[in-house]
Amino acid sequence: MASNEIKNQLLAALPPNVFNALRPDLVLLGTEPFPFQEKHAEEISLETGIPRERMRIADGEYLSWHGSRTPAGIDYAERLVADARR
Repeated sequence: MASNEIKNQLLAALPPNVFNALRPDLVLLGTEPFPFQEKHAEEISLETGIPRERMRIADGEYLSWHGSRTPAGIDYAERLVADARR
């Protein structure tokens, strides 16, 4: 699949086989605007074959809303990635 096609698909919901083919090291599931919970991470893992250990529930207020939260959101995302690499 061409790079542009993958980028376009990332903007929409990814079918499980495409999501798995991307082989993400980390999947952040935000609590906003959709309130992802642990049960969703388990369901996504089963559907895609991506190990549950690669998924994190992330505070959507930091990652979904731009403006005054942006600097803290960048720091928060950096911590999530660093923690996942340990």
